[in-house]
Amino acid sequence: MVLIPKPDPEPSSGRLAGWVAPGRSRLSRLGLPRIRWRRVGAAVVIAALLLGVGAVAAVVVMNRAAARQPVGLCRLETNDAYRAIARRTLGGYWAAGQAAGNDAVASVADVAAYGLAPLFQMRACSVNALDLTTRLPDGLRSVIHDPEHHSGALPAAPIDIEVAWYAELGVDGLIAGWSTIARLDLQTEVGELQRLLGLGLAHATNPDRGAVLAAGQYPDFLIDKDRYLGYSYTVDFIDFGESQVELARYARLSWAGSSESDQYLRDDPAAWRVEATGPRVYGWSVLAPLLRFGDFHEAFLTPVATAIIEFDRQRRGDWSIEGEQWVSFDAFEGSSTDAMPAVLEALRHNPAAAEAVLAATGDERVADLLSEI
Repeated sequence: MVLIPKPDPEPSSGRLAGWVAPGRSRLSRLGLPRIRWRRVGAAVVIAALLLGVGAVAAVVVMNRAAARQPVGLCRLETNDAYRAIARRTLGGYWAAGQAAGNDAVASVADVAAYGLAPLFQMRACSVNALDLTTRLPDGLRSVIHDPEHHSGALPAAPIDIEVAWYAELGVDGLIAGWSTIARLDLQTEVGELQRLLGLGLAHATNPDRGAVLAAGQYPDFLIDKDRYLGYSYTVDFIDFGESQVELARYARLSWAGSSESDQYLRDDPAAWRVEATGPRVYGWSVLAPLLRFGDFHEAFLTPVATAIIEFDRQRRGDWSIEGEQWVSFDAFEGSSTDAMPAVLEALRHNPAAAEAVLAATGDERVADLLSEI
């Protein structure tokens, strides 16, 4: 099959390019836009050109999928790398504050920097039970707007920092971090972090930035209020969701970090060691529970929910992987690795997305849900 590269028409921070096939492609059926050619002649010329590179493109896509079966998710980096991430993520605010002589702008970045340590812990699969009751909730709230916590006097980070946080974490880091957190034996604390991560993901993937701003308490200092996680992030989310992923956990690492100059990771890299590996699970089992909270926009939720339902049908409702242990990643539905309860809850919050998913799948569970709304 000849594959056509799909450009990203909107600001997006996902790392993978999206691909759609001509005609009624799989991604177009998931609700993602496809390319329409207006001139038949141009289509013929382009098709001829693509024949020459079609084999290469197919190999790239197949290799990308093969590399994810399974994939190692944990990422440990040097302190210099962590400080570089801080500068890249927050440096615009530090610079803007200095240029304007406005300490309040720079202080926004200083507060948000506290949320980078949880990001690094999640990427490194090094969260432990003590972190759930101390630094992790406060750290997440420094970058994720929480209506139960923030007010005009205590705003969240700017919405572009919120987006940058999820972009830096990546879908692989989201799986690595949440799978580590969800398996810790503190259900109340785990449930609170599930709620926070879901709220932030809903904000970051919403293309209606005006609605996000209006619904939350954010500071006035903005560098790029229009930034959000768009098409390529959605493709990445689906790509990881349908893959088998190998989970791991590192022994507790000693973290610091509330400003650019801090040493984010105190431990010598030579001392890092894996505490546990496994199980192997489908990415959807980890990602879907995060859809339970937050009002997800249909531009993101429709293709994601459609992909999950199609995957569930292909698996005939069996979300287990032969030879692997049972584990749940949903603090509010601990029965199995099944992603359906959480995605149906997400659709309950967005009837427009539910209608679109029903049209795409004809799924009776979605029809029943709509009849109850």
